[in-house]
Amino acid sequence: NTRVLTGIRKRMYLEKTEHACAMLARHGVKVWGYFLLFQFWEEEGELRAETATEVRNSLRFAWRLWRSGKLHYTSWAPALPGKGAEFDNQDRRRGIVYAPNNTSDSTGGPRPFLPAVSRLEYRLLFAQARWLQGLMAITAGAVEWRNWRAIVHRALPMFPGRPKRMLAEALPPE
Repeated sequence: NTRVLTGIRKRMYLEKTEHACAMLARHGVKVWGYFLLFQFWEEEGELRAETATEVRNSLRFAWRLWRSGKLHYTSWAPALPGKGAEFDNQDRRRGIVYAPNNTSDSTGGPRPFLPAVSRLEYRLLFAQARWLQGLMAITAGAVEWRNWRAIVHRALPMFPGRPKRMLAEALPPE
């Protein structure tokens, strides 16, 4: 999404990214894509945010690169500011404060500040990203099954409703 990449001041372009991924994959390097969902930035004094349509475009882009053998793994996370980063400073100026220990589906994440994105749509897009991440890891043989608790934790946003309570009842205590 050119608008988002320009807004967050990334000096990269989709075509160049695809070319770099292809070149690395051609030489046997496994390529990992790290994607942040629902980016924020300021433009002409106004807060802008990545739209649900742009997030879907990112998912399609990752899917296409994976299916063409140019991308092997992905990781998806909500865009949350780091202390002292421009993103953090702009949010604090605007009174946007995130709760500690944000997760993709927590009420402290970015979702409440996204215009025209419902909680359900946010969770469904995040779930699609996690499904793609899981599918890529499984097909690459890169799932560490000894780490099943972390896998279950990462899978929780994929299930609408009350999966935490349901899974907590189904899983044995630690």
